[in-house]
Amino acid sequence: MEKTSKSLQEAKEKLRKNNPSFFDKRKDSSKKIIKNKDIKKIQPKKKLIKWNYQINDLVKVDDYYFKDKIGLIVSDFEYMSKTVETNHYFVLVNNTVLMLNGSCLRKL
Repeated sequence: MEKTSKSLQEAKEKLRKNNPSFFDKRKDSSKKIIKNKDIKKIQPKKKLIKWNYQINDLVKVDDYYFKDKIGLIVSDFEYMSKTVETNHYFVLVNNTVLMLNGSCLRKL
């Protein structure tokens, strides 16, 4: 059964007379975009350079205190119950074992 536009208009007017608040309760069909305010708080991932020195490698130390000294990598993770962070190594230089960053070392 098809309804004409005239009959639909009459039905709407009857609804307005009987229940005037019916048309006020319509849902808003437009979509709302909610922006995430925490986007600025997200920090980009830092690039991590991983050095590939092995234990018992001979290295040249370019540290502030030990300029142009030759050392031997003793450990890359733990030495005498002391642990290191990533890219740090225990190096034997001048009869002492030091914890040095991988950027201070050059392979021989």
